[in-house]
Amino acid sequence: IPGWVPEMGIVGAVLATAIDTFVQVAVLLILFLSKENKEHYQTHDYRIYPKLFFKTLKVGTPPALFTMCELLGWALFYYMMVLISPVHILVASVCQSILILFLFFGWGMEKGTIAITGNFIGSGNIERVPSILRSAFTLSMGYLIITFLFLVLIPDPLINWFFNNPHALENGLDFTNITLSLDEIKSLIRTGLIFVCFYIFFEN
Repeated sequence: IPGWVPEMGIVGAVLATAIDTFVQVAVLLILFLSKENKEHYQTHDYRIYPKLFFKTLKVGTPPALFTMCELLGWALFYYMMVLISPVHILVASVCQSILILFLFFGWGMEKGTIAITGNFIGSGNIERVPSILRSAFTLSMGYLIITFLFLVLIPDPLINWFFNNPHALENGLDFTNITLSLDEIKSLIRTGLIFVCFYIFFEN
Protein backbone atom coordinates (compact mmCIF):
# COMPACT_ATOMS: atom_id res chain seq x y z
CA ILE A 1 0.00 0.00 0.00
CA PRO A 2 1.91 3.08 -1.24
CA GLY A 3 2.78 5.43 1.59
CA TRP A 4 1.73 2.95 4.26
CA VAL A 5 3.18 -0.50 3.72
CA PRO A 6 6.27 -0.97 1.49
CA GLU A 7 6.85 -3.98 -0.77
CA MET A 8 8.78 -6.51 1.31
CA GLY A 9 8.73 -9.65 -0.84
CA ILE A 10 9.37 -12.91 0.99
CA VAL A 11 10.23 -11.06 4.24
CA GLY A 12 6.76 -9.50 4.13
CA ALA A 13 5.16 -12.91 3.65
CA VAL A 14 7.04 -14.28 6.68
CA LEU A 15 6.11 -11.26 8.83
CA ALA A 16 2.46 -11.46 7.77
CA THR A 17 2.33 -15.17 8.67
CA ALA A 18 3.94 -14.55 12.07
CA ILE A 19 1.65 -11.59 12.88
CA ASP A 20 -1.38 -13.63 11.79
CA THR A 21 -0.39 -16.47 14.15
CA PHE A 22 0.02 -14.13 17.13
CA VAL A 23 -3.33 -12.43 16.40
CA GLN A 24 -5.09 -15.82 16.29
CA VAL A 25 -3.49 -16.87 19.59
CA ALA A 26 -4.42 -13.55 21.23
CA VAL A 27 -8.05 -13.70 20.06
CA LEU A 28 -8.48 -17.32 21.15
CA LEU A 29 -6.84 -16.63 24.53
CA ILE A 30 -9.12 -13.63 25.17
CA LEU A 31 -12.19 -15.72 24.32
CA PHE A 32 -10.90 -18.68 26.35
CA LEU A 33 -10.41 -16.52 29.45
CA SER A 34 -13.65 -14.54 29.00
CA LYS A 35 -15.86 -14.03 32.05
CA GLU A 36 -18.54 -16.39 30.71
CA ASN A 37 -16.05 -19.22 30.09
CA LYS A 38 -14.44 -18.70 33.49
CA GLU A 39 -17.83 -19.04 35.20
CA HIS A 40 -19.17 -21.98 33.16
CA TYR A 41 -15.98 -23.94 32.34
CA GLN A 42 -13.42 -22.73 34.91
CA THR A 43 -10.92 -21.86 32.17
CA HIS A 44 -8.93 -19.88 34.73
CA ASP A 45 -8.05 -23.14 36.54
CA TYR A 46 -4.49 -23.84 35.33
CA ARG A 47 -3.86 -27.08 37.23
CA ILE A 48 -2.62 -30.11 35.30
CA TYR A 49 -4.60 -33.30 35.85
CA PRO A 50 -2.06 -36.06 35.00
CA LYS A 51 -4.60 -38.77 34.09
CA LEU A 52 -6.58 -36.47 31.79
CA PHE A 53 -3.38 -34.92 30.43
CA PHE A 54 -1.91 -38.27 29.31
CA LYS A 55 -5.29 -39.36 27.95
CA THR A 56 -5.26 -36.21 25.79
CA LEU A 57 -1.69 -36.94 24.66
CA LYS A 58 -2.72 -40.46 23.67
CA VAL A 59 -5.39 -39.03 21.36
CA GLY A 60 -3.39 -36.05 20.08
CA THR A 61 0.07 -37.52 19.53
CA PRO A 62 -0.66 -39.62 16.38
CA PRO A 63 -2.13 -36.73 14.34
CA ALA A 64 0.63 -34.42 15.62
CA LEU A 65 3.31 -36.88 14.45
CA PHE A 66 1.52 -37.22 11.10
CA THR A 67 1.50 -33.43 10.63
CA MET A 68 5.20 -33.22 11.57
CA CYS A 69 6.13 -35.98 9.09
CA GLU A 70 4.02 -34.38 6.37
CA LEU A 71 5.68 -30.97 6.84
CA LEU A 72 9.10 -32.63 6.93
CA GLY A 73 8.25 -34.40 3.67
CA TRP A 74 7.29 -31.12 1.98
CA ALA A 75 10.46 -29.43 3.27
CA LEU A 76 12.65 -32.24 1.88
CA PHE A 77 10.73 -32.15 -1.40
CA TYR A 78 11.36 -28.42 -1.81
CA TYR A 79 15.01 -28.86 -0.89
CA MET A 80 15.37 -31.48 -3.64
CA MET A 81 13.66 -29.18 -6.15
CA VAL A 82 16.07 -26.34 -5.28
CA LEU A 83 19.04 -28.67 -5.83
CA ILE A 84 17.83 -29.64 -9.32
CA SER A 85 17.06 -26.27 -10.95
CA PRO A 86 15.15 -22.97 -10.64
CA VAL A 87 12.52 -24.31 -13.06
CA HIS A 88 11.79 -27.24 -10.76
CA ILE A 89 11.31 -25.03 -7.71
CA LEU A 90 9.19 -22.58 -9.72
CA VAL A 91 6.88 -25.28 -11.07
CA ALA A 92 6.66 -26.94 -7.63
CA SER A 93 5.90 -23.61 -5.93
CA VAL A 94 3.13 -22.66 -8.36
CA CYS A 95 1.54 -26.11 -8.13
CA GLN A 96 1.82 -26.10 -4.33
CA SER A 97 0.24 -22.65 -4.06
CA ILE A 98 -2.71 -23.72 -6.21
CA LEU A 99 -2.96 -26.97 -4.22
CA ILE A 100 -3.29 -25.03 -0.96
CA LEU A 101 -6.00 -22.85 -2.54
CA PHE A 102 -8.14 -25.94 -3.21
CA LEU A 103 -7.48 -27.89 0.03
CA PHE A 104 -10.01 -25.93 2.11
CA PHE A 105 -12.86 -28.27 1.04
CA GLY A 106 -11.13 -31.38 2.36
CA TRP A 107 -10.16 -29.67 5.62
CA GLY A 108 -13.74 -28.60 6.21
CA MET A 109 -15.09 -32.04 5.34
CA GLU A 110 -12.56 -33.64 7.71
CA LYS A 111 -13.66 -31.48 10.65
CA GLY A 112 -17.34 -32.07 9.87
CA THR A 113 -16.80 -35.82 9.55
CA ILE A 114 -14.98 -35.96 12.89
CA ALA A 115 -17.75 -34.00 14.63
CA ILE A 116 -20.64 -36.03 13.20
CA THR A 117 -18.88 -39.38 13.70
CA GLY A 118 -18.09 -38.44 17.30
CA ASN A 119 -21.75 -37.58 17.90
CA PHE A 120 -22.92 -40.90 16.43
CA ILE A 121 -20.42 -42.91 18.47
CA GLY A 122 -21.23 -40.93 21.62
CA SER A 123 -24.96 -41.50 21.21
CA GLY A 124 -24.50 -45.21 20.47
CA ASN A 125 -25.54 -44.97 16.80
CA ILE A 126 -22.40 -46.66 15.46
CA GLU A 127 -24.37 -48.31 12.64
CA ARG A 128 -24.85 -44.85 11.09
CA VAL A 129 -21.09 -44.20 10.75
CA PRO A 130 -20.77 -45.94 7.32
CA SER A 131 -23.31 -43.46 5.91
CA ILE A 132 -20.83 -40.67 6.68
CA LEU A 133 -18.21 -42.44 4.56
CA ARG A 134 -20.67 -42.71 1.66
CA SER A 135 -21.62 -39.03 1.97
CA ALA A 136 -17.99 -37.96 2.14
CA PHE A 137 -17.15 -40.01 -0.96
CA THR A 138 -20.08 -38.47 -2.86
CA LEU A 139 -18.97 -34.97 -1.87
CA SER A 140 -15.38 -35.79 -2.87
CA MET A 141 -16.53 -36.96 -6.31
CA GLY A 142 -18.47 -33.71 -6.78
CA TYR A 143 -15.44 -31.66 -5.74
CA LEU A 144 -13.27 -33.69 -8.14
CA ILE A 145 -15.42 -32.36 -11.00
CA ILE A 146 -14.81 -28.78 -9.83
CA THR A 147 -11.05 -29.24 -9.43
CA PHE A 148 -10.85 -31.07 -12.77
CA LEU A 149 -12.52 -28.07 -14.42
CA PHE A 150 -10.14 -25.49 -12.95
CA LEU A 151 -6.90 -27.50 -12.80
CA VAL A 152 -7.09 -29.66 -15.94
CA LEU A 153 -9.56 -28.17 -18.43
CA ILE A 154 -8.98 -24.41 -17.92
CA PRO A 155 -5.88 -23.95 -15.72
CA ASP A 156 -4.44 -20.90 -17.52
CA PRO A 157 -6.31 -18.19 -15.56
CA LEU A 158 -4.85 -19.59 -12.32
CA ILE A 159 -1.36 -20.07 -13.79
CA ASN A 160 -1.25 -16.55 -15.25
CA TRP A 161 -1.76 -15.02 -11.79
CA PHE A 162 1.79 -16.13 -10.97
CA PHE A 163 3.29 -14.46 -14.03
CA ASN A 164 1.64 -11.03 -13.89
CA ASN A 165 4.81 -9.45 -12.49
CA PRO A 166 7.86 -10.76 -14.44
CA HIS A 167 10.15 -8.33 -12.57
CA ALA A 168 9.33 -9.94 -9.21
CA LEU A 169 9.86 -13.36 -10.76
CA GLU A 170 13.32 -12.43 -12.04
CA ASN A 171 14.33 -11.06 -8.62
CA GLY A 172 13.38 -14.31 -6.93
CA LEU A 173 15.00 -16.82 -9.27
CA ASP A 174 18.21 -17.09 -11.26
CA PHE A 175 17.13 -17.57 -14.88
CA THR A 176 20.61 -17.30 -16.40
CA ASN A 177 20.98 -21.05 -16.96
CA ILE A 178 17.37 -21.72 -17.97
CA THR A 179 16.89 -22.77 -21.59
CA LEU A 180 13.10 -23.20 -21.40
CA SER A 181 10.72 -20.51 -22.60
CA LEU A 182 7.88 -19.16 -20.46
CA ASP A 183 5.35 -21.15 -22.51
CA GLU A 184 7.33 -24.35 -21.86
CA ILE A 185 7.41 -23.62 -18.13
CA LYS A 186 3.66 -23.03 -18.15
CA SER A 187 3.22 -26.33 -19.98
CA LEU A 188 5.11 -28.10 -17.19
CA ILE A 189 2.85 -26.42 -14.62
CA ARG A 190 -0.24 -27.60 -16.52
CA THR A 191 1.10 -31.18 -16.33
CA GLY A 192 1.80 -30.73 -12.62
CA LEU A 193 -1.76 -29.51 -12.01
CA ILE A 194 -3.17 -32.74 -13.46
CA PHE A 195 -1.38 -34.60 -10.66
CA VAL A 196 -2.48 -31.95 -8.15
CA CYS A 197 -6.11 -32.53 -9.15
CA PHE A 198 -5.96 -36.25 -8.40
CA TYR A 199 -3.78 -35.68 -5.30
CA ILE A 200 -6.58 -33.47 -3.89
CA PHE A 201 -9.15 -36.20 -4.56
CA PHE A 202 -7.16 -38.89 -2.74
CA GLU A 203 -6.22 -36.45 0.03
CA ASN A 204 -9.92 -35.78 0.58
